[in-house]
Amino acid sequence: MTQTRWIDKLQLRLRSLFHRTEVDADLDDELRDHIEQKAHLYVAQGVARDEARRRALLEFGGVAKRAEECRDARNVTWLEHFIADARFGLRTLRRSPGFSLVAILTLALGIGANTAIFSVIDAAVLRPLPYPEPNRVVEINFYTAGNGGSMNDGDSQQYVFWRDHATTLESVSALFGSLGGFNLSGYSGAVHVSGMKVSHELFFAAGMQPILGRGFSREEDLPHGPNVAVLSYGLWQSAFGADPNIVNRSIVINGVPHQVIGVLPAQFRLESLMRAGENPEVYLPLQIAGAGSSDGSNYTILGRLKPGVTIASANADMDRVAVEYENEHPETVHPGFPLRSMVRTLHEAMVSDSQIAPILYVLMGAVGFVLLIACVNVANLFLSRAATRRREIAVRSALGASASRIFSQLIAESLVFAVLAAAVGLAIAYAGTRVLVALTPESVPRVESVSFDWRVLSFTLALSVIVALATGAAAAVYALRTDVNESIKGGGEQPMGASGRKLPRVLIAAKVALSLVLLAGATLLGSTVVHLYRVPLGFDAVHLTSASVSLTAKKFDRSEAVADFQARAIERLEAIPGVESAAAASSTPLERGLNTVAFPNGSFSRDHANMMQIEFRAISPQYFRTVGISVLGGREFAPSDSGSSARVTIVNEKLAHMLWPGEESTAVGKPLLVGEGPPTTPARTIVGVVADIREMGVDQDVRPTVYVPQAQVLDEFTAMTNYWFASSLLVRTAGALDVTNDIRRAVAEVDAEQPVARVESMHAVLNKSIGLSRFLMFLMAGFAALALVLACVGIYAVLSYQISRRTREIGIRMALGAEPRTVLRLVLGEGARPIIAGIVVGVCAALALSHLLESMLFGVTAHDPVTYFAVALALGFVAAAACWLPARRATRVDPIVALRHE
Repeated sequence: MTQTRWIDKLQLRLRSLFHRTEVDADLDDELRDHIEQKAHLYVAQGVARDEARRRALLEFGGVAKRAEECRDARNVTWLEHFIADARFGLRTLRRSPGFSLVAILTLALGIGANTAIFSVIDAAVLRPLPYPEPNRVVEINFYTAGNGGSMNDGDSQQYVFWRDHATTLESVSALFGSLGGFNLSGYSGAVHVSGMKVSHELFFAAGMQPILGRGFSREEDLPHGPNVAVLSYGLWQSAFGADPNIVNRSIVINGVPHQVIGVLPAQFRLESLMRAGENPEVYLPLQIAGAGSSDGSNYTILGRLKPGVTIASANADMDRVAVEYENEHPETVHPGFPLRSMVRTLHEAMVSDSQIAPILYVLMGAVGFVLLIACVNVANLFLSRAATRRREIAVRSALGASASRIFSQLIAESLVFAVLAAAVGLAIAYAGTRVLVALTPESVPRVESVSFDWRVLSFTLALSVIVALATGAAAAVYALRTDVNESIKGGGEQPMGASGRKLPRVLIAAKVALSLVLLAGATLLGSTVVHLYRVPLGFDAVHLTSASVSLTAKKFDRSEAVADFQARAIERLEAIPGVESAAAASSTPLERGLNTVAFPNGSFSRDHANMMQIEFRAISPQYFRTVGISVLGGREFAPSDSGSSARVTIVNEKLAHMLWPGEESTAVGKPLLVGEGPPTTPARTIVGVVADIREMGVDQDVRPTVYVPQAQVLDEFTAMTNYWFASSLLVRTAGALDVTNDIRRAVAEVDAEQPVARVESMHAVLNKSIGLSRFLMFLMAGFAALALVLACVGIYAVLSYQISRRTREIGIRMALGAEPRTVLRLVLGEGARPIIAGIVVGVCAALALSHLLESMLFGVTAHDPVTYFAVALALGFVAAAACWLPARRATRVDPIVALRHE
């Protein structure tokens, strides 16, 4: 019975909303029927017909009153009022198109910019990974407790031990990424693809299975197992035309035939694990030995939590396994520094390791300031319109409208305005998002998945409602502070008192302060980019081109084969017209390369005090001459430095200074053992010292580096280097020549199965090295410019409105003898006070928030006084210009015209 009545009430309310005329007609008929029935009762008692109807009406209490009570009982009156107020708001906006256009565009810019940034943050930081139950997919890192060490990946021995002893994980898998990539052939010529070796548990750990075929089996993951491969969805589409019969087909990877056994779904992506923003296109089985042996912390270890297991429980379990591991492998124990593990969700690990979250949140804060400035501008516009509507509101109050009813009407108008602004803002956000995705560096994870889904739309809707309530409420409160009698008698505009001018001044100061914060941040980041470009690279990047090749085929596992390929390629590259010289290296300057250890005394030692971390570069002869690195002492490598000659090395100035401070020149002739092989590996003799260069990136400190001839590198070290990193062919041209096609053709002439992964100028490599800083600087500068424009427009609008309200006052002043320059000084003074206050508040706020940028700055401090002084001066000048235009117009007021108008 109760449910039936509830359904009946719901149906009545819905009919009242969408068929109001019919429901009201039914209500009138029902009320008339009640009155007629009551009148019939009186007639039956002997009362005359007219008297009976009069008594029935008196007893009923009035038809209109009862009808209104019935309508109120439906509980839809508030919605009816809102719809009516919304319609009235639309008519009001239509009557003042200029006001409406400016206000909507102002707010739409703020909403659109916020939505665009939020869409990137949502994709890169907030959105769960596209795996089933993604919170159960975890990454396991290792660190040395008590030593303040950073997180490290695991080695193969640790992976096997954790896999066999963990009790809180359903599965444990390992991934061995290749930054060098693979070479794929067998269909339409040789192409370079990104790739990764994974254990057979990976796809189960991620909770995904191939859409075609299957994943790796345990047998295929054993050493010397069959050569099989799983393809990504993108590669299957692009290279194989989505061939439905691809499974069991043979393809050639790194010169070896492999059987395709599966194709992964489109949403399966592991680009975060590549640490280079590149999604693997080919997966091969890991195939490590069961017992394992420590081969460097190069394995990313993933796991899948058992149902109901928390991260805290998993961490406790992993610490237990770490103790057992050290008991079984005491050679790994460092006294006082036990090994510990850290379990994090893969999502958390991805966001933390990419280091993009703080940058995106800073951008969100910056664009939030833009929205605040837009809101302040819109609030000013609404306040101005509320002042012109005082007589209208006074008449409504005089006719019996309550303050709450007027307040709700103004809020409804604001909501209508905000919805229109949100619609325009979404269009701006859509275009802005496309620009953001195009500008975003490749190091930002999952940027390709940026989309307008329900999360982004919900954010936009919530933002619009908040803005509408904030601006509408401010205008409504101001409008309700109306003296009904004075407003009706005055007929409309009232002279502005002190209270009427105070709030606009506060809003001007707020806009200036917010703009200064953004300008200061943009200037600091701009200084950072300028300093990065001015950093001495240590080599000549002008007219230098780099070509990356992935030497991952089996035939390049021997150093002699790599050196031979490089020599023949260099010979053909130097034959290209306009090429002055060419060389080869195991990695490109300014990009990540291999690191190892060195023993200064020339002999192996387990004592950490007698070893040092160094960068390792295998190079060809003429490398320093081609790249433009100065030789400070000794000699360069020569073709005679072969695999059968004496083992030699060249060190950079920093390494020589660290080993022999103040006596760098004495480094030549000294022995140095480089950790490229077993402890019995012979030491090398230093034959030269070269100038320092920024091997790891422009914003990275110079690191101690050793250079060795490619022909002398141990084969095992060459194979590992080739897997991890793409080799680089470097070409110096006589001028600004595009030799991309010539380089590709020259490499193909040397080895038709060896594709060139990419060709780019060193200037492009430099831009990529500082790409994140440039990205942040460009966006902050754009937001700061937008904020400055909005602030200036707002200042101009507020002062223009105030002057229009003070036309009579200015006319009287001029009629009494005030000169134009006196009026100009008066108006400029009133505009200058909130601007100066805003600059002071803005400087204080910028200094307080500057710590958020400290980690993103280079070559400039977060409290640089020159920056803040220059920004304050520039903003003051621009704001003064915005004040001068309305002030100048005030000096042209004709006193007679102004007084006659009044």
